[in-house]
Amino acid sequence: MTPPGHRTEVALPAHIRWIAAGGGGDPSYNEVSLEQDLALAREVFGPAGGVLLHAGGTGVDGVRVRDDRPGPLAESAGDDAQFALRSRLAELLDPRDRAVRYRPSALEGAGPATRELLTEALVAGLTEASPDPLLFFFSGHGEQGDEARYNTVHTWGGWGLSPADVTELLDEARPSRPVVFVIAACFSGGFADLAFVGPGDDPVPDTASDSESRPIEAAAGRCGVFASTWDRESAGCDPDPNRGAQGGYSMHFLNALRGRDAAGTALPRGELDYDGDGHISVLDAHTRARIASTSIDVPTTTSEAWLHHVSSGAPAPGRVSDQVQASQTIQSILPEEQAVIVALGARFGLHTAEAVDARLDELEGRLDVAADRLDLLDEDMNDAWGAARIALLERWPALDDPYHRDYAPTLAASAGPIRRWFDEAPEARTWAQAQRALDAEGDYLELEAQHAALLRLERAWQTAGLAARLRAEGGPGWRAFEALRSCERSLPPTP
Repeated sequence: MTPPGHRTEVALPAHIRWIAAGGGGDPSYNEVSLEQDLALAREVFGPAGGVLLHAGGTGVDGVRVRDDRPGPLAESAGDDAQFALRSRLAELLDPRDRAVRYRPSALEGAGPATRELLTEALVAGLTEASPDPLLFFFSGHGEQGDEARYNTVHTWGGWGLSPADVTELLDEARPSRPVVFVIAACFSGGFADLAFVGPGDDPVPDTASDSESRPIEAAAGRCGVFASTWDRESAGCDPDPNRGAQGGYSMHFLNALRGRDAAGTALPRGELDYDGDGHISVLDAHTRARIASTSIDVPTTTSEAWLHHVSSGAPAPGRVSDQVQASQTIQSILPEEQAVIVALGARFGLHTAEAVDARLDELEGRLDVAADRLDLLDEDMNDAWGAARIALLERWPALDDPYHRDYAPTLAASAGPIRRWFDEAPEARTWAQAQRALDAEGDYLELEAQHAALLRLERAWQTAGLAARLRAEGGPGWRAFEALRSCERSLPPTP
C-alpha cells in the first residue's frame, strides 16, 4: 500500500553526503531525544551535502517534551481541582503518559520524515556517480515483524520502512558508491539483512545454527551498524530533554565520531581509534557505544550477520563459538572485538569466554526470578485496576467516554462524590497499593542492563571466534566478511 501524499518541498543538494532522518510516526512518539539526536548528527556531519528529515518537519507542532510544571500533571488554565480529578480519571480509565507537552520542531531546514521523502532522498544519493560513501542515519522507533526482513522503522504518519523495502531499493538502484546505514531503533538489527542480495525467508541468525536457507551471495558496497539485534528492543526514545538522563545508542555513537564521550567530554583519540589507523570510523563509534552503554542495547552489524550465516553449517560448539583465548590473535583479526572483550571483561572481572558463560547463566537465573516476581506484581495491579475501573463505572458509566454527551454534566454534578470514591473506596485503595508495590520493584531493570552488557561481551567473543575460523578456511566467505568490515570502517562525513 502506498502512503497518502504528505509532500513538503525539500531541495535536495546536488551532492548528497549524508541523510539523517527520524522522529516518531505521530506526535505521541516523537520524543525530544530524537530531535536532539538529529541536531547532533547535523553538527557532526556538517551542513554541506546533508539531507535532514525530522517528524513532520520544521515548525510542525509535534515534539514531545517532559512537562516539569507543577500540578497533578501540569498547570491548567481552568479549574485546577477539576483538572486534578480529570487526571485521576484518566489514569484509571485511559492510562498513558500525559506528563508531557508538545512544541514545534526546532530543527531549522528539516523536511518531514515521510516514507516518500526518505526514499526519494536515498535514491537520489544512491544514483550519484560519486566515490564517497553515502551515510544514512536514522534515529527513531522500530517494530518487530514475523521475520527480520519485515521489521520496520516508523516514518512520519505511521508508515513503516522495512529491510525488505530498502534491500529492494538497493538492488534496483545498483549504486556505484558505497552506502553505510546507521540505524538506532528497536529491532534495528533486522536491517543487517542488507548484507545479502535478495534476503532469504529466515530471520537474521543470532547463533551459528539458526540459518539454513539464506542465499550465499553478499551484497557489495553496502553495510551497516545497528543499535540492537533483530529481536531486541533498544533505549533512546525519551521525552526528558536532559541529555544527562538519556542513554541511547545515538548519543554514544555520534559523540564518539567527534572524539567525545556521551556527556560531550573530549577523549584521547587512542580510546576511540580501535584499529589504530589514525581515524575514528563508523565501526569505531559503534564499538564505543558497545563499551560505554549502560542501557539495554545489544548492538550488531552486517558483518556479524554474515559471519553467522557462513558458519551455519559448522558443528555447533558451546555457547560461545570457537573459544579464542589468545588476545594477540583477536587483536590481529578484529581489534574492535578485542576492545570490547578487554573493556567489558574488566568491568565484570571476566577474562575468558567460559567465565562469561557462567556469569550469564547465573544472571539469567536471577532475571527469571525477578521476572516472575514482576509478573505477579503486574498481575495483581491489573486485577486491582480492573476491579477499580468497573466499580467506578457501575456508579458513573458516562465517565468512560469523555466525548459522551453526559460526561461533562456527570463530572460537574458528581465531582465531590467521585473524589471521595478515589480517596475512600476499597477498590481504589487496593489499586493504589498495587501500583506502589509495582513501582517499587527496581531489581529487574538493573539486572536487564547488566544482562545486556554481558550479552555484548559474549557476542564479542563469538564474533572473534567465528572470524578466526573463517579466516582459517579462507575463500569467498572470508573475502566477503573482510569487505563488509572494511565498509563498516568507512569514515563519516565531516564538516
